[in-house]
Amino acid sequence: MKLMKCDYDREKHMSIVYQGGGFQYEFIADYAKGLPGYLTYTGIAGGTCDIHDNLLLGVRGMPNPVVKLDPEGNYAGEFGGGLIRNCHFLEGTKDGTVVVADAAMHVFREIDESGNIIREFGNYGKPGDSGFNLNYYRQQRRLGNLYPPEPYFRIPDLTVLTEAERNTIKKLGTPFCMPTDCAINSKGEYFFADGYGNVAVHHFDKDCKLVKTWGGMGDEPGKFLMVHAITIDSKDQIWVCDRDQNAVHVFDEEGNVLAYCKGNLGQPSGIVADKNYIYCVGRGGYLTIFTPEFDVAAQIGYFNSELRAHGIACNSKGDLFLFPNTANEDHYCIQLKRM
Repeated sequence: MKLMKCDYDREKHMSIVYQGGGFQYEFIADYAKGLPGYLTYTGIAGGTCDIHDNLLLGVRGMPNPVVKLDPEGNYAGEFGGGLIRNCHFLEGTKDGTVVVADAAMHVFREIDESGNIIREFGNYGKPGDSGFNLNYYRQQRRLGNLYPPEPYFRIPDLTVLTEAERNTIKKLGTPFCMPTDCAINSKGEYFFADGYGNVAVHHFDKDCKLVKTWGGMGDEPGKFLMVHAITIDSKDQIWVCDRDQNAVHVFDEEGNVLAYCKGNLGQPSGIVADKNYIYCVGRGGYLTIFTPEFDVAAQIGYFNSELRAHGIACNSKGDLFLFPNTANEDHYCIQLKRM
């Protein structure tokens, strides 16, 4: 008798191509190479490409929150130790620094590879005044008022947890309460997604002064349920992923709604722009590509496809990088190589 065995890493031994709307990508399941063993199974919350096409990964639960890969995907070091407690998303700058959302400490810190804090937005450890109660779920469980419908890996049902806690938000709050993402326009101004404990977009000038806040709770254009990701296109238009509304909002710099797309986005969690397009990835396995003129250029993927991701980045060649986090436990860092 001969024992036969199938390889678990099937994707590494075959060619997978995703295409649609004139876009064609080769799916590379595990892009990062040469990682130290302690990084192999950590969660990557998000990532960004720097000015040299190095890929900077935001990791959780590690001594250094930012891991650097060279343009070929090889491990090239890490930095930021002691500066970020809970990295969510990060954004590279033209100066070679990176702005990191620290959801645990309610701040954004712009840091460099030497471990210096260049700028800080928000009050470290002090949440804004949206009324969000991070401990609401725990409190209600102990009082016997709230029960999870089903345990999952010792974690209560995430939908119940999210809805119960987010319902404690009383108003459009000041910066920041468990913020999520950052984008920088052509003038060097900062736009922040303040999404887990608030329902806001905040506009800061290049001198770190607050210019304007907009948003609020609601299931309609310009209102949010979950401000999860933000990017700015080549026309300085602000694109916001509203994950729980299953929508994408587009604003001008004053917060006026320019465009809105709702439904068939696969719970949009990550968004990034280059000079030609805007790329939006959903936790459900969808990749949607928009133009700056608000047209849908391509719809790629399908429900529960391997494109499930929490965050997304792009390089100067048109390649995309997906960061599954808990959306796709099989993979760590996916490359969609433009063909």
